[in-house]
Amino acid sequence: YYVGDTPTADNLVVTAIYSKDDNEIVTNEVKWSFEPKIITSETNSVKATATYGGKSIEYTYNITNKGKKTIRFIHITGEPTTTRFHAGEKPSSDGLSVIATYNNNTTIDVTTNAVWSFTPETINSETTEVAATAKYTTENGDEMTATKTFAVNIVHNYTLDLSTNSYSSASTSKVVWDAVVADMTLSKGEGTNNANHYLGGGENKETRFYKDQEIIITPKATIHQIVFTTA
Repeated sequence: YYVGDTPTADNLVVTAIYSKDDNEIVTNEVKWSFEPKIITSETNSVKATATYGGKSIEYTYNITNKGKKTIRFIHITGEPTTTRFHAGEKPSSDGLSVIATYNNNTTIDVTTNAVWSFTPETINSETTEVAATAKYTTENGDEMTATKTFAVNIVHNYTLDLSTNSYSSASTSKVVWDAVVADMTLSKGEGTNNANHYLGGGENKETRFYKDQEIIITPKATIHQIVFTTA
């Protein structure tokens, strides 16, 4: 056992002996109690008490005291809450957890005591992945780190103004693109009929919209070609 462990009844067997010399193994039905309840640095033996059918029996066994348990390593679990970023934004540890594993193979969540860093620290237009690194300092003063890399998508914003005099409120225009496009807002200019229209992505897609509408195109990637024509 390690310091802080709870004693168990592993490998102990309890047999009930009845008046007619009948025997029955009742290990799984007894109620166990242990002294001490928690292993300390001074513990060398444990007294186990089994109670069944109103009868109790005590058994003391020696233990190997392995001392205080220590953390072997930490690792990061979970997935980041946000993987879509605008250039200039900073990554976040939201959604990620840090788990420490002791030398007795038990684990503990140490997320609240972890210090996070990210590479890159700030998202730019060329960023495709982010490495999140968690650093945790143990009670012994040992520093441990773990890193998890996740893919990110960059949201490109484009604004096109259709308020030119060459369009009337009854005019239509057509947008054409040859790849999945970015989040893009086409301003409605002086129009009053403000509406949202969702466009799917893909090759050789097109849609029609009115000058007075606000169109939001998703999801995200580079726009290779946009052409506006009158209907």
